[in-house]
Amino acid sequence: MTPLEIAARLLQAVPHDCYCDTCLASALHLPPSITADVAVMLARRADYERRDSSCVGCGRRALSIVYVPIKCARCSRTVEEPDLVIERGDRFHRHCWQIVESAKRMADSRQMARLSQELVRRSLERRKPPERS
Repeated sequence: MTPLEIAARLLQAVPHDCYCDTCLASALHLPPSITADVAVMLARRADYERRDSSCVGCGRRALSIVYVPIKCARCSRTVEEPDLVIERGDRFHRHCWQIVESAKRMADSRQMARLSQELVRRSLERRKPPERS
């Protein structure tokens, strides 16, 4: 495993806990300079953040890395990076997004069918000959 993968797994084990580069380096048994690069690479992912906060390891306020699990807007389960779909600011599993889109298309289709039926009904009413008394 690479240092990046090890760091990712370590942080995923303790979601929402912030670690400064020094404490992360200590946990990974790597030099802080390498760990800083790892933290920057992790911060590029949607489920990691680099922020100024108190480190869980040493208690100092410093630039830290934290794993923030992404929750699906439809099912509220954690979404992994490869399965992530971001639409209009909401985050979904790929299959949840397909369900949402399908439901929207079905609702649109039903609305169009109702509209068509109404137009046909109106057209037929106009074509009827006037009733004689």
